[in-house]
Amino acid sequence: MEEKKISFFSGKILAGIIIIAIGIILLLGTLGLNMDINIGDFWPVILIAIGIKIMATHTSSKDIFWGLFLFILGIMFQLRRLDIFYFTFHDIWPFILIYIGIQIILSGGKKHHHDFGSRHKKITEEDSEGNKINISAILGGGEYRYSNKKLKGGKISAIMGGCEIDLRDSDFEGEEMIINVLALMGGIEIMVPQNWNVILEATPILGSIENKTKTLNGTKKELFITGEAIMGGVEIKN
Repeated sequence: MEEKKISFFSGKILAGIIIIAIGIILLLGTLGLNMDINIGDFWPVILIAIGIKIMATHTSSKDIFWGLFLFILGIMFQLRRLDIFYFTFHDIWPFILIYIGIQIILSGGKKHHHDFGSRHKKITEEDSEGNKINISAILGGGEYRYSNKKLKGGKISAIMGGCEIDLRDSDFEGEEMIINVLALMGGIEIMVPQNWNVILEATPILGSIENKTKTLNGTKKELFITGEAIMGGVEIKN
């Protein structure tokens, strides 16, 4: 089995750090050390952590900018919760237009793996796009069908959007393949052949990850699903 490196920015580690911090604060309270801290005031830390993770683990300019956007948004909401800086949605909604504009610029002249801004059932054949899966559905979604017989894994991101990936006609060399997923307030559905054994190593954070596949007896193919579902969902089925 291929050795998997553990990153400090993995979903499990970030979730663990946040839970430990909350536990320490609650423990100090039960010991009589009243720190006058409301746990609910620190929910934007989740956005900050997600932003840092995306920037640290992704290489495309679009993903890095999305991570920066979440990071800045989290800091702004945190400052507001701490009464350091006050604003309303009316004050910041133009940032959404700025974000969309920059994403359009970053997408200029490049092939897309997602149908941005649309929920139409668009089927995209990916045979000529290489052996790596690289799909980003941001504020939109689509359907993707692979029939490549030499897949080498990849990344799938659904950020406030959704995507369906059909791998039933595809295959990979060797016995193992890894697909990293990120479902942030979005949904990912992956359909795989019955001769693949799906092993979930992803972390749900206020979300869900479900394996609904039926595997044939004696199969040696193993698909590892890593990553996070944060206020979103990931479903793998046949």
